[in-house]
Amino acid sequence: MATGYRDMRSEWQEEGRQRARDSNPLHLAGCMLYWAEGSKVRNSLEIANSDPNMLRLFLRFLRQEFPIEAGAVSFRLNLYTDNGLSVEEVEEFWLARLELPSSCLRKQP
Repeated sequence: MATGYRDMRSEWQEEGRQRARDSNPLHLAGCMLYWAEGSKVRNSLEIANSDPNMLRLFLRFLRQEFPIEAGAVSFRLNLYTDNGLSVEEVEEFWLARLELPSSCLRKQP
């Protein structure tokens, strides 16, 4: 039983090591994507990438390997508007591709 946050973190890290040893391809791919493209910020899970298929894979990893629901996911877009598409069209593309509701879309701070 964990006695503090440090102990809880150690337990979660050991659980992660065990999952990696199980060689589940989805888990391994998700971990590699996170280590390659993810932001290592405390209390937040962030990934930056512009490949829709890669982001779909990462979301599948989160949904299948952890209790992550669509409402817990949020994303922001950095885009250029000189490509002939409106901001709304780009937002709809990403929402559809990632199978997320519009409530997951966040405005830039």
